[in-house]
Amino acid sequence: MAGLTILGYVLMALGVIVSIGGGIIKPIDLMNSEFMSFLTGGLILITIGLALIKNIPQWLLLATLWITAVSIIVYMYGFHMPVWVFVSGIVVILGMGIWLTTLIL
Repeated sequence: MAGLTILGYVLMALGVIVSIGGGIIKPIDLMNSEFMSFLTGGLILITIGLALIKNIPQWLLLATLWITAVSIIVYMYGFHMPVWVFVSGIVVILGMGIWLTTLIL
């Protein structure tokens, strides 16, 4: 195993620990920003970890990328921001997701 592959597995394990730990520390509620910070951070770590591992299916990396993007949008919705700020955040997240999708494919 190469060094980046090991780092990918470590990041995935940390992502799972952060996500589960957030569910233990804070009540599981998608509108609770404290819980969603743990969940979103864990999903970001899992996605980065999967990107570093070689020979994984592209569909798995794309699925985790878009699940993470949706969780970031739900996280932003929980802050009850003005509509124009929320929509501009969605545009940034979707743009980054589309850009990373083109890099993966």
